[in-house]
Amino acid sequence: FQAEDGIRDVERSRGLGDVYKRQMTYRILKLGFFSMIQNLSRNISGIILMRLASNFGTIVIAAYGIVLRVILIAMMPGFGFGTAASTTVGQNLGAGKPKRSVASAWLVVLLYEAVTAIFMLAFIFAGKGVLTIFTNSPEVIQAGKRFLTIIGLQLPFMALAMTLSRALNGAGDTKNPMIATIVCTIGIRIALATYLSGQIGELGLIWGIAISQVVEALVITFVFLRGHWQRIRV
Repeated sequence: FQAEDGIRDVERSRGLGDVYKRQMTYRILKLGFFSMIQNLSRNISGIILMRLASNFGTIVIAAYGIVLRVILIAMMPGFGFGTAASTTVGQNLGAGKPKRSVASAWLVVLLYEAVTAIFMLAFIFAGKGVLTIFTNSPEVIQAGKRFLTIIGLQLPFMALAMTLSRALNGAGDTKNPMIATIVCTIGIRIALATYLSGQIGELGLIWGIAISQVVEALVITFVFLRGHWQRIRV
């Protein structure tokens, strides 16, 4: 009888283990799915914007393409700082120290903003020099310089959105950043870029990006300040 009881206990523990594995798999897929859709929405937005830029000729397309690569350079430190924000927030929440997780997130924001300030000044005041690294076409440089000036103004908001979004991810909140990104990059950005480019030409594309980035940063900051992410159980 003891042997039979032992067999039943082993089978029961295996059953509970299978249930746990299924629950954990579901949680992992849910977190990853929202993050995937967030990144996908950015790519979709980029494709549509490139199509809009093509309406203004090869010079604008070339300038826009170069500016996108320059922006990516400014974003590179953000990937590292974002990982730091995600890690420190997750670890502090796991240790039962939500206040320290908030403080660590804002510290990472401050550090990335300091780095971003260098890029912002370079884009605004040395845009021509930056662009000459990529091209020697005077027309492309002239168009790109105007683009970089506008982009430079929104860089602090980009840094804020990137860092706090990753901080929320580290707490297990991937849904709210996804919603904010979809609404701002596909909804607001495309609508503004389409409308403004019809009113003021190619600069409307860049203003659409800049304004939508400011909105996204404000939305992400609002979600972070609400503090709901501190009570999420992954």
